[in-house]
Amino acid sequence: MNSSHKAKRRGKSNQPIGKSEPTPFLKSAIHEMIAWLGQATFYLAPFVIAIIVSYLAYQDFTVRKLFEGKRWALPARVYANPTEIFTGAHWDPDQFEWLLIQLRYRENSDFSSPGVYSRKGNEFIFRTREFNFWDQIEPSKYLRIRFSERQVGSLMNIEQNKSEALIRLEPVQIGSFYPALKEDRILIKLNQAPDLLLKALFAIEDRNYYEHFGVSIRGMARATWANLRAGGIVQGGSTLTQQLVKNFFLTSERTWWRKINEIVMALILEARYSKEEILEAYLNEIYLGQDGARAIHGFGLAS
Repeated sequence: MNSSHKAKRRGKSNQPIGKSEPTPFLKSAIHEMIAWLGQATFYLAPFVIAIIVSYLAYQDFTVRKLFEGKRWALPARVYANPTEIFTGAHWDPDQFEWLLIQLRYRENSDFSSPGVYSRKGNEFIFRTREFNFWDQIEPSKYLRIRFSERQVGSLMNIEQNKSEALIRLEPVQIGSFYPALKEDRILIKLNQAPDLLLKALFAIEDRNYYEHFGVSIRGMARATWANLRAGGIVQGGSTLTQQLVKNFFLTSERTWWRKINEIVMALILEARYSKEEILEAYLNEIYLGQDGARAIHGFGLAS
């Protein structure tokens, strides 16, 4: 009995119960698969790299071609004659206010931006718009005009504290001829944008505009999580640069491929151009509403 028990104990395997080594055939198959994957990676890597480089080169070409060329097709505008006002001219206060309304001046006591006026009886305080007349550029002026007995009694330049012999107001626009796309805009320079507008824009749309490189990792992570939970694109997490790319280069469709293009082009745009150039383009490009058949783009016309 004892000898037979010892023989059985000697015949027991030292391998743990429930585990067994892979068979030679399985080992060979695994080695062959690893070798095949290595070879496939080696041969496919140059093609993958070439595709990625070609894609980046194409996007870079697209960004530079459109951003450095003629960015916008502006409509041809038809104007009436410009208005010249001088001391002694036959005007009454109601006629003058009607003219300002036709020129789309806004009644406001904040004169930090052009195209605003305030009225107290027969006296107007207003800030004119800069306009490129046929003979010279007329700069924006901060003025006071008083009327007396149905004529201009006095014209005063408030900033320079001196009388004006004559002022010219921009002509009333009476028509437009649009290009293929019925987009309308008035181009502005970055230094013409009010500080309050820029502060509000950064506070609402992109608090870290001057700190990121075109995309916000935190915003993208937040948007990605929301999109995964919704099972589709429901949130963008876009920076001002990405919004400009979407409006200027792409469409508004909500797909992952469009989002990838948006991110890549935003990175290229930030690498190629300054923050100031991008912000100025944003101010002139962003879609802000519809006026009948024409689309209103940019803060210059919307204001």
